[in-house]
Amino acid sequence: MGGGNRVDVGDDPVRRRREWRLERTAWALAALLLLLALAGLFGGGPLSWAGAGSPDGVVHLSYDRFVRGYSPTTLEVSIAPQAAREGRIRLGVSQEFLETVAVQNVTPQPLRVVGGGDALVYEFAADRAEQPLTVAFDLQAEQTGLHRAEVGAEGAQPVRFWQFVYP
Repeated sequence: MGGGNRVDVGDDPVRRRREWRLERTAWALAALLLLLALAGLFGGGPLSWAGAGSPDGVVHLSYDRFVRGYSPTTLEVSIAPQAAREGRIRLGVSQEFLETVAVQNVTPQPLRVVGGGDALVYEFAADRAEQPLTVAFDLQAEQTGLHRAEVGAEGAQPVRFWQFVYP
């Protein structure tokens, strides 16, 4: 056989080192992404779970920081008893946030819901004066992206938080 058709590739140590570095970098990035996913970056893990409280300590939230679009999620709001006025607790949720989610259920059921300016106000009976009221909003995210929200009890400082919704 003739040697004229053979291509001599040779050994290029610089190219080999560059390819080796690129391969190791890709493996490291893949491992990092996997660890972040397991930790909850894409929902359902410690990175995803979040809590926030008002500066005055009256309102506290528990929620998922990262959710998938059209997936169920729960926003849990705990309101201290000092927020009660005339046997009622009024809780405002920003319209801006409510436009990005569908409220599937609210537990306990509010006595009434009133639209007022930039927020929807949910009114609850304050039966137990010494116990905080815990309200669970079962939601379904309907718009992807970063959403900012504000939740506050009447007469208390509001809690601001954000939630990222993946497609």
